[in-house]
Amino acid sequence: MKHVWAIDTEKYNLFEGYVMDDYKEHHDGWCFVYGDENQTSNLGSFELENIFDNKLTALNIYEGIIRVERKRIYREINKLNRKSEILFEKLLNIHNL
Repeated sequence: MKHVWAIDTEKYNLFEGYVMDDYKEHHDGWCFVYGDENQTSNLGSFELENIFDNKLTALNIYEGIIRVERKRIYREINKLNRKSEILFEKLLNIHNL
């Protein structure tokens, strides 16, 4: 078993766990990560590109993923605020018609 760090990009969690030594040879691009070397605790199936042998690399990628998602959410909030303001102006204009 190989000690790794895995990133769940849907829920934005970082896991420390174990994978089979030959995990990079999985042809479907996914691999199970276990919470212990005995494979008694399955943390889930992760994309190979989100499994890292090096903790520092995993942390840097994890931080980047979170920053990108926060920027996306911030842009979406601004877009929705602008839409809300436009609709509010339309409501105000109804009374002037």
